[in-house]
Amino acid sequence: MNNNQKIPLLIVSIGAFLIPFMGTALNIAVPSIGMEFMLDALFVTWIPTSFILGNAAFILVFGKIGDIYGRKRIFQYGVLIFTLASIVALFSNSSVVLLISVFFTGLGSSMIYANAVAILSSVFKTGQRGGALGAYVTAVYAGILAGSILGGFLTTSLGWRSIFLFVLSLGFFLLLLILWKFPQDWRDAEGDRFDYKGAFIYLLSILVIMYGISFINSYQGILSIILGLMGLILFAWWELKFETPILNINLFRNRIFAISTVTILIMQISTSAMWFLLSFYLQSVKLISPDLTGLILVIQPLAVVLLSIYTGVLSDKIKVNAVPTAGLILTSLGLLIFANLNGKSPVEFLVLGLILVGAGVALFSSPITNATMSSVSKKYYGMASATVSNMVFTGQLLSMGVVIMIFSISMGTSVLSRVSAECFLRCMNTIFLIFTILSLGGVILTLPLLRKKKE
Repeated sequence: MNNNQKIPLLIVSIGAFLIPFMGTALNIAVPSIGMEFMLDALFVTWIPTSFILGNAAFILVFGKIGDIYGRKRIFQYGVLIFTLASIVALFSNSSVVLLISVFFTGLGSSMIYANAVAILSSVFKTGQRGGALGAYVTAVYAGILAGSILGGFLTTSLGWRSIFLFVLSLGFFLLLLILWKFPQDWRDAEGDRFDYKGAFIYLLSILVIMYGISFINSYQGILSIILGLMGLILFAWWELKFETPILNINLFRNRIFAISTVTILIMQISTSAMWFLLSFYLQSVKLISPDLTGLILVIQPLAVVLLSIYTGVLSDKIKVNAVPTAGLILTSLGLLIFANLNGKSPVEFLVLGLILVGAGVALFSSPITNATMSSVSKKYYGMASATVSNMVFTGQLLSMGVVIMIFSISMGTSVLSRVSAECFLRCMNTIFLIFTILSLGGVILTLPLLRKKKE
């Protein structure tokens, strides 16, 4: 690896660390935020969801813009927006201001994530890409790991606002590093027209669906979901017609690409809300402090960090293999454990579930991402990268959507800190059972990937 590869890998890895750190630390801090502002169950879920929504709604858009105008440029602007929004969140004096600022941190992170994998794919050749992607995934889960430990410590010792002080400091450092050491840029689709109509239809459809999920127990909510789904169908039809779409629907005719991206979506739906639910379970049901909660939850990303580098290198040697399927099986077992937690369950039982999910995600992530990127030509790296990232954040959004839906039906506008442990546990067990079934569906979907081929 030469210096022209080391610097982009370092910068992308720091960006990959920064965003999940904030997201994870925010999940640890959400119970404290809810108590400070006396928020109801539905509003509390929207704090982490607004961050994910900013990512999911814009990531396809900025993936295409990066292909046209420069991946590094959009990455850099994303770091800037993320940092400025964190400043607003730090000084927010109401839950509404906090919610809006967290949404904009999500928008900034969408600009980072949409171009991160594309930058690495442009810098590293096929035989080296798996190792670089393994380092990228390791940075992501190192961010989650640090977010668990440091986020819990900061919330307990200095309050939840200190989390935003930390991430904006790291954001400023990353901006300086980009300006100083990262002059190169890539524009593999320079000259293409940007699909403004498709972008508008997609953004509106996502927002309408999430609005509907929030009010799923009403006629208005159901109608909104139907309209949003119709909007996504219209979006797909429009993208097939447009010469330079933000999402190339034809990519899904590639068997490996289609299976890989859909299973990424399933994995994210099944596991993303785990942090939010288990954080509340440990702090509100088991009455464990935020710092100790972070130390317990850190077990899952720690398992991923320890295994991801090796699975990434393995995926360079074996193009299509059983590793992602094994990962989904382990994840399903861990989720099944969470679906059976109650107020008297020993913490060791939860730890076993975290280890299984961590090992499952590690076995799944690097090989499936490498398979996805290696299945498309260089011109579509940005679009494929944005599609992968879009599946990640759409999966996270739908994962929290399931939580919002169940909470809305069962708790409504009750202040979450006053909801009984029994009511919360019923909701949590139901949600994890849904996630277990989805993960097992992913196992079935990946069966065609069991054929082994040499790279």
